[in-house]
Amino acid sequence: MLKLSDTVLQGSGVGKIFSRSQAEARQRIGSTLRQAIFGPAAASCDLRQREFWALKDIDLKLVRGESLGIIGLNGSGKTTLLRILAGQIVPDAGFVRVWGRTASMIDLTAGFQTFNS
Repeated sequence: MLKLSDTVLQGSGVGKIFSRSQAEARQRIGSTLRQAIFGPAAASCDLRQREFWALKDIDLKLVRGESLGIIGLNGSGKTTLLRILAGQIVPDAGFVRVWGRTASMIDLTAGFQTFNS
């Protein structure tokens, strides 16, 4: 039987909005700051003209001893989700809760060996 303490990671309704425009991205920064200070209700998650959902309505739960694999096409949001789970970026919708510590190796070159000649 699983106990609540066996849960090591939980996400509910996780979403992230990105923008194709610098002006829209700057406006979204203000919304993100309001969310960080006053909570999710203070920030609007309505899309502006050149914005899109990189992630939307993601729910997950990871318990002690389980592994999580994320697969998908290029541009499907895998790295964005991992960065949210690691606490590197803040979701625009939903929440992520981690019990314990996370260690991330999120880098375009992670796992590649370079040879210098």
